[in-house]
Amino acid sequence: MQHRHIIFHFYAAILTYFAKIISAKIYQHIVLRALFFITKQLCFKSLIFCGIFAMIAAGPIWGSICGKKYMIEVPEHIAQQADIDESKLPKFGTIVGIIMIPLLLIIANSVAKVVPALAGIQPVLAFLGEPFMALLLATIAAMYLLGTRHGYNNAQLEKIMTKSLEPTGMILLVTACGGVLRYMLQNSGLGDVIGNAVANASLPLVLVAFIVAALVRISVGSSTVAMTMAAGIISAMPGISALSPLYLACVTAAIAGGSTVCSHFNDSGFWLVKSLVGMDEKTTLKTWTIMETLVGGVGFLVALIISFFA
Repeated sequence: MQHRHIIFHFYAAILTYFAKIISAKIYQHIVLRALFFITKQLCFKSLIFCGIFAMIAAGPIWGSICGKKYMIEVPEHIAQQADIDESKLPKFGTIVGIIMIPLLLIIANSVAKVVPALAGIQPVLAFLGEPFMALLLATIAAMYLLGTRHGYNNAQLEKIMTKSLEPTGMILLVTACGGVLRYMLQNSGLGDVIGNAVANASLPLVLVAFIVAALVRISVGSSTVAMTMAAGIISAMPGISALSPLYLACVTAAIAGGSTVCSHFNDSGFWLVKSLVGMDEKTTLKTWTIMETLVGGVGFLVALIISFFA
């Protein structure tokens, strides 16, 4: 029980791979075109195929290895929680619904940007799908569904929410420091230099897409920047418009995989996981970083194999 909570974080991070494939942040032509053709059955199955193998490798396999090898104590702010009556806990569906509120709003905003039929409500979805607004709405829903409906008054809600912020101070500090380092590297132009150098190599386009995204991810730390930059570089390469829909889907999956690998010190997510789980830097590198690399690397390898038949 004391060490298994770390496995939960591994499973939660697997969803990152799927989210990055459809992220609206990749707004360049190659991804827009790939998303258009993903609606076709073959392309959709190929991306799901990449995700399934990535999930198996980084989830059950690597998660079970880490659960047996590393003994991680339960964080103090969790271990000191008083025992509660489980019969009074909210329903599982309620919790899932609250968690899904920001995810659905952000995804709806992303889809509205590339689907012409949703152009009329795109401004509304853009407002509601802004991460800060989506998370605020989810918080308000949680306050009502988990607080007011269970008999908590405003004073009790304020006390609970204030208490919940106490362990987040250090997490916010180290996450912000990681973000500052990322912006320093990003604004230095290092990503452009790496991306353009690799793009000129005589390699398969799927491999080039992965390498560009991975190098930018390693040097800058931001997966969003890695995806956007890799998509822009690949979309500008000659002959991209003549590729088959299935091959474009593989390129999209390769970009998503490259932007996932090697989460380390310049990634704010690295520090967030370290602080939440209560691990030191060395253990986080041995667990979280390898898990992220497995997610992206396995997904890319499957996409590369599929691209040979595209």
